[in-house]
Amino acid sequence: MKRFHLLLVFLLGMLRLTAQQKDQVANQFFTFLSEGKWEDAYTILSPKSQTKISVKALEQLWNNIGKQYGPWKSYSSDKVENVMGKSRLLISTNTFEYYYVDFKVSVNSEEKIERFSLHAVNSIPLNGDVLDSVTIAGGKLYGSLSLPTGIKKCPVVLILPGSGPTDKDGDSKLLLPEYNHAYQFLAKALAEKGIASLRFDKRGIGANKSFTDPAQSTLDNYDKDAITWLKYLKQNSRFSDVYIMGHSEGGVIAIDAALAEPVKKVVLLSTPAESLENLLVKQFKPYVHDSVVKTIPVIFRQLSNNEQPTVPNTLNSVFNKGSFDWLKSHNGVVPADRLAELRNTQVIIINGTIDTNVPPAQAEMLHKSLPSSKLLLIPGMSHLLRMESDKEFIAIRPLASELISAVSAFLKK
Repeated sequence: MKRFHLLLVFLLGMLRLTAQQKDQVANQFFTFLSEGKWEDAYTILSPKSQTKISVKALEQLWNNIGKQYGPWKSYSSDKVENVMGKSRLLISTNTFEYYYVDFKVSVNSEEKIERFSLHAVNSIPLNGDVLDSVTIAGGKLYGSLSLPTGIKKCPVVLILPGSGPTDKDGDSKLLLPEYNHAYQFLAKALAEKGIASLRFDKRGIGANKSFTDPAQSTLDNYDKDAITWLKYLKQNSRFSDVYIMGHSEGGVIAIDAALAEPVKKVVLLSTPAESLENLLVKQFKPYVHDSVVKTIPVIFRQLSNNEQPTVPNTLNSVFNKGSFDWLKSHNGVVPADRLAELRNTQVIIINGTIDTNVPPAQAEMLHKSLPSSKLLLIPGMSHLLRMESDKEFIAIRPLASELISAVSAFLKK
């Protein structure tokens, strides 16, 4: 009977935690951190944890989290992950300006935090975001439509993501910081200027991860997806006009889509002018031996001939089985040549002067191929569309203000 009573007390305690959704120890710890009370937060750590981190290091850790995910807003809730005797493992959610950040927190029997670590990060949907979709071969593509408040009819711009596993917000595991969020920031800024936008996860990513076959992730299919979205947006009576904007490889796709489904305005952000083969040669040249660089054109030739390429280990990050179909689809594609065909379209070409992925010389080549285009080189802006130096690369800051003003002015003109 005594054991039953103890079990009942334990279960009631767990129910109270579930109802409150805030663990007292975790709540106090994150509250102290958010208030900058580093010494107080440090006292909540167990002696074992204190041997692994100093007060100063704890302060730096929390400040770096704030730099990457935006200012802290609130300590939201806890979920009990596991209970081991008198110890418990929690998933504690904190709300920052741009993300919900989950921490894994272990509280010991002395009600001290034994350890805590970053567990998961989820983006916060923009106010005014509406889930939308189009039907393509093989299923549906889902996207987020960001609408300005209080405006019944406005222009809309389709935002196309860059290469690799890049999602609708501009986040990619191949980038540092991983949670970049550039496209969501862009959508938010445009909405504040009275311009709607539609952004979507690429095939195999996020809401569209059902398209997992690498053979589906080719330039041809990306072109078709963009064209399908353009046609869909043009049929929507709430929009006064439809434009397109692409970042990096998304700019290449934007050119192709605008040729197939004409629009009045095209925005190219950090978009290459040369073929992917030439661009990759230039990107790898400073980092690998010349003998390795010389294999890149050979690999492209082998792929175009449907041969199995021989890839040096140092190139495996780009040239691997999962990317062969995508690489092959770029064979012979020279964006500058295709852009020259958009003679009746208003085009703005924007690049950062410290962009190492797509250097500003590429933007100048694009402009030369279409002299009627507008060229803007933003001093100090990187490929992530921010003003940043390599030493501060991990910190997320607002998008370059000149970028926002230039894009919004171009689209509203």
